[in-house]
Amino acid sequence: YLSYSSMGSSEWFEQALKSCGLPADTRPVLRDLRHVGNAAFPGGCRVDLFGAHAQGLATARSDVDVRISRTGLDPRTVLETLHTQLRERAVDELIVVETRYAARVPLLVLDHSSGLQVDLSAGDA
Repeated sequence: YLSYSSMGSSEWFEQALKSCGLPADTRPVLRDLRHVGNAAFPGGCRVDLFGAHAQGLATARSDVDVRISRTGLDPRTVLETLHTQLRERAVDELIVVETRYAARVPLLVLDHSSGLQVDLSAGDA
């Protein structure tokens, strides 16, 4: 489990990614989500990596489980804001392939340019 604020410096963020032992292919996903989060929420947001990639148990078929939260916003609003940001900025590294706003746990399913699939949820842990 890895949690960080999107507002930390780039140097701090890169050091945190290296020191926490994440698989190298997971780092670009988090880096790109950090950029989108900073653009969508200028005051910052919290990003949590959980699941197989966070635990070091990922296989070639494992998706990347990420949760983003922003104080004062409900999960659906957070995901809709991120989805809008991805569309408007034409972020080539992250493509929305499915939206599940009405699910018990709202979710965006993203394809990352690295070939990894990302399940992006929102809200507190």
